[in-house]
Amino acid sequence: MKNRIMDKRVYDLLSRYLSGVITEEELNELKQEVELTGDPELGIYLSGLWEEYEKRDPAHEEVLGEIL
Repeated sequence: MKNRIMDKRVYDLLSRYLSGVITEEELNELKQEVELTGDPELGIYLSGLWEEYEKRDPAHEEVLGEIL
C-alpha cells in the first residue's frame, strides 16, 4: 500500500495534467504511477479531482471544456 505522500503526489500530478501544466518529467512519473496504481485507488484520485472542478467558478467552464 502506498503512503500518503505518494497519494498526494499522484493526485498533484493528475491535477497538473488536467490543468495542462505538467512537465515531460512529471508526465513520465504520472505514467509510472498509473501503471502501479490499482483501478479503485485511481478512481478515488479522479473522483477527488472531479469534485474540485465542480466547485470552481462557472467562468472556467470554457477552459474546463478544452481540458476535458
